[in-house]
Amino acid sequence: MNDNVLKTVVFSGGRGTKSIQQSLSGVSNTKTTYVINGYDSGLSTGEARRSIVGLLGPSDFRKTVVNIALASANSDAEATAKVLDFRLPIDDYEALKIFNAIEDEKFLMRYLFDISPNISLSVALEISERLATYRRHLVETEAIDTFSPSDLAIGNAFIAGAFIENSDFQIAIDAALNLIGLGDNVAILNATQGEDLWLTAISESGLVCVEEGHFVTVPPPDPIRDLILISREAYRSTRKDLGAWNKPTTEQLEMLSDKKSHPMCNKKVISAISEADLIIYGTGTLHSSLLPTYMTDGLAEVIASNRLAKKILMVNGIRDIDIHQSLKREVALERTLRYLNGTEKFQDNELLSEVWVTSRTWDEFSDGLSDVTEYKEFPVVELQGTYDSEFGASNSYMAISSAMARTFGSRLAPSEFVTSIVIPVLNEVTKLESLFVEIEKYTYTGNGSLIEYIFVDGGSTDGSM
Repeated sequence: MNDNVLKTVVFSGGRGTKSIQQSLSGVSNTKTTYVINGYDSGLSTGEARRSIVGLLGPSDFRKTVVNIALASANSDAEATAKVLDFRLPIDDYEALKIFNAIEDEKFLMRYLFDISPNISLSVALEISERLATYRRHLVETEAIDTFSPSDLAIGNAFIAGAFIENSDFQIAIDAALNLIGLGDNVAILNATQGEDLWLTAISESGLVCVEEGHFVTVPPPDPIRDLILISREAYRSTRKDLGAWNKPTTEQLEMLSDKKSHPMCNKKVISAISEADLIIYGTGTLHSSLLPTYMTDGLAEVIASNRLAKKILMVNGIRDIDIHQSLKREVALERTLRYLNGTEKFQDNELLSEVWVTSRTWDEFSDGLSDVTEYKEFPVVELQGTYDSEFGASNSYMAISSAMARTFGSRLAPSEFVTSIVIPVLNEVTKLESLFVEIEKYTYTGNGSLIEYIFVDGGSTDGSM
């Protein structure tokens, strides 16, 4: 690989890291590895996991594939992404009618081309085959009797089918990434070696919730104190009583404690981190998308051993549902370090270099960041004006790429798709600030291309330079 390639590892979720994924997709000389956990179990993702022993949650992996494709400026990838992200109807009757016809290849092919007329025939055939594999498995195991395909994403069903065929979750993720044909400079890796574990949250008052899909969609009654990973057996036996926030019996608490586990780190993740120039702890749902990943055995060791990489924590601009109202934004930093360094073997600065904050919208965060240059001994980079109300993360190519450029200088190259706008300037110092605010809105186009502004000063004497 070219020595000038910037190797980046991003600890990622799906939708919450969308803007980071879009921004990095617009940089041509990067090799980006997204590290994601598969512990989500809500709605149709939970249906898929419960119906196939060993399957992890495919949702965040599918979303990452889709985000990368849509930011690629590649029409074939975009056409495929449209199918992968398409969901069956919410209405149970309509969803079942479509799902039960999946093994009719002619019907399914027509259905896929109706969703995305520009999808290639070979990709449509591959999706069709994996969906048929998924349904056949449900029939053969009699899981079809209780299965609900309502709101099922086609990409999730594809990954489930690929897992059934290979009995390897990472191979299933690779198959989804290969569909969009953009894998040369990007990898999407499961954080673990594929252990079949289920995420459980414990609140400060001792309430327990074994349904990840519940505690990330319903505000917790009090702050989440701890997270544990339990076996499928333990999940099945407690789901009825502890699917929502409830007080466990003494026997249940002892059983959960006995069954908790720490998975081993994916060897490909270890390799990517050891070679990385930049490690980003991404934005996203803290107690679901991010912290559980850091519970992986061997992860902190390899991060700490890479002493040359810049290690950046990006903090969301808004409070997510899993964050209790009593908590300040410092919780993102404090818990990232705690879950990474549970054994306290490492110095904090071995795991983290600086903190990037995407906006000042979390009112309870100290006294704001306007004059803050150090945050618990870590430098702060404040990304101005990058609030995204839908996903709670930066949605500005300029903010992320300029911060990376400050760190890595000439090693960072923009996408080959660049529109250059030249602006002559002569003694315009009073107007420049408002101009910068306006043009920042148009810097990133959303499809991986970039608009750059080149200022040519004609000899200003008022400080415009």
